[in-house]
Order: sequence, then C-alpha cells, then structure tokens
Amino acid sequence: AAEVNVSWTHPTQYTDNTALGVANLKETQVQYGTCTTATTPTFNVLTAEVVVPAPAATVKLLAVSPGTYCFRARVTDLQLRVSNWSVVVSKAIVEIKPKAPTTVVIQ
Repeated sequence: AAEVNVSWTHPTQYTDNTALGVANLKETQVQYGTCTTATTPTFNVLTAEVVVPAPAATVKLLAVSPGTYCFRARVTDLQLRVSNWSVVVSKAIVEIKPKAPTTVVIQ
C-alpha cells in the first residue's frame, strides 16, 4: 500500500461571481475510486472519502492499494452549500518493493 498526497486550490468565487474567501468555507470532501482512464478520466465506483476541515487544502491518504484511481473534490461553505465536483484526475499507484535478486547460482 502507498501514501498519496492530494492537494487542491479552493474556489475564490460563488457561481454568481461574488467573492468567496477561505474563511467562508467549512470543509472539502475528497473522494477516490475506480475509474476509466480514456482520454478524459471518469469516476466510477467510490473506494474511500475523507472530509478535510477548511482552510486546509491538502490531505495524505494512507494505505492506498496499488491500482489506478480517480480523485475528485468539492467544498461546502459555512451555510452548508455544496459545490459541484472538481475535474476528475487519475493516478496509478504502484507497489514499491525490492527488486529481484540479480545473481542466482546453482552448484
């Protein structure tokens, strides 16, 4: 299993283009799961999610199994209004392990 660091940039506006400061955010919901990785990654089945209190804009996910995953995030403001999901991004998680022995001798 691997550690994965996920970070994002908080939105600075509401959908009506009025200003949104980080002080007005409650939290960010980060999800990862299986995905299709054609030209544009598409989120499929949820594997896990974490809720990160604002103003944090990064989270370390522990013990992520090897595979290819899609990640996405959305924010909630202090009035409990929830944004749309961010653009989906994909990442291949590769198992880190020792290389195979290089010299094997039979006598």
